[in-house]
Amino acid sequence: MSPFSSVDREPVRAAAHRLGGTTNDAVLAGYGRALGRLLTTRGESLDEIVMTVPVSGRRRASGQQQASGEGNLVAPAIVAVPTSGDPARRVAAVAAAVRARKEAATGPPPIAVLGPAFRVLAAVGGCQWYMARQQRMHTLLTHVRAPSNRLSLGGHPITETVAVPVGGGGNTSVYAAVVSYGGRLTITLVVDPDLVGQDELTRLADDPRADLAAIVAAARPAP
Repeated sequence: MSPFSSVDREPVRAAAHRLGGTTNDAVLAGYGRALGRLLTTRGESLDEIVMTVPVSGRRRASGQQQASGEGNLVAPAIVAVPTSGDPARRVAAVAAAVRARKEAATGPPPIAVLGPAFRVLAAVGGCQWYMARQQRMHTLLTHVRAPSNRLSLGGHPITETVAVPVGGGGNTSVYAAVVSYGGRLTITLVVDPDLVGQDELTRLADDPRADLAAIVAAARPAP
């Protein structure tokens, strides 16, 4: 199952910048709070949700590097995201954690160095075996930045885009994909229907929108 929710990007971006972070930091903070709330309804409690977030090891790539794929030096970063507390402090904490991971990601990612080995493992099912047993993360979130101006196809405007993840999440019961496009942020959630019920899924799809609204409100200047 994969529902999605959508919000205006600009208020989130502006709020995140005022709080010392990025749009992605705000989305991570909102997503973490939503997962924390879901756990609370189950009688469980976690101070932090450990997420995998793709980060780039290259600050800038030339057109030739981008065309050849050399500019796509992306490595998975493990980030602990608070599940509760003041929205402004949560965004600041996430921003600091992501910043530290980015500073550490200065070299080529493991997939670039060990590409042939990864391909062999994938061919024999090793990656799936590992993902079904990993204990490094609770969930993952990826953020794709599409054009900020709306495009058209055959003369018809493309008003919204929705991420459709195709890879399995292993033993993670829920994971998320975010697309920034045309001034909107669209968050897609993919869950294991055997572990997350329909009512929980509905709440989980709505909660990030409410949490992002709380972050925007927390960043407003005092009157």
